[in-house]
Amino acid sequence: MKNRILFLSFLFLLLSSGCMGGNNAPEKQGYFPVKNRTENTGETVNENREENVKTADHLAELAEAVNGVKNARAVVLGRFAVVGIDVDKDLERSEVGTIKYAVAEVLRNDPRGANAVIVADPDLNARLDEMRKDIIDGRPVNGIMEELADIVGRVMPEVPGDLDKPVPKDPAKREKETPNDGERQNPGNGQERSRQE
Repeated sequence: MKNRILFLSFLFLLLSSGCMGGNNAPEKQGYFPVKNRTENTGETVNENREENVKTADHLAELAEAVNGVKNARAVVLGRFAVVGIDVDKDLERSEVGTIKYAVAEVLRNDPRGANAVIVADPDLNARLDEMRKDIIDGRPVNGIMEELADIVGRVMPEVPGDLDKPVPKDPAKREKETPNDGERQNPGNGQERSRQE
């Protein structure tokens, strides 16, 4: 019996000491460095005012080089640019469109003007002049950015990338559309059934 107790205590000591070496966890186990995120306040646009003004001047010079453009101005905020051109007021609408297209072709070849929006409306040009003055005077960019977005929204109310499927303006027609192309609504009982192909 004494040997048995001695054997069991030796076995217990051996097992408990054998497991002691595995308690040390690796130092970096489960360690993931956390990068602090900062809120986008638009200050990078503020910091780049001088560069944006230089880019705007460059885009205006390119636009003025096009035949038929009397004067040009541009507003650049970050990656957004709007170029306003003055043309002869007696020109036909199609001729103005041709001049705008020629300006777009010239700007497309310049990496800083490749995505610029071109306008030939006198009211919008006056707004662009005011915005340019506000940028040079150091006014807050948030208000200028909103006004720039308003101009672009007026010129291009629908962005081509957003036009996956035309949305009817009549609400009654919208309700009749199905949520899935593979299904249609049965006008008799309102239940959906799959199309026969």
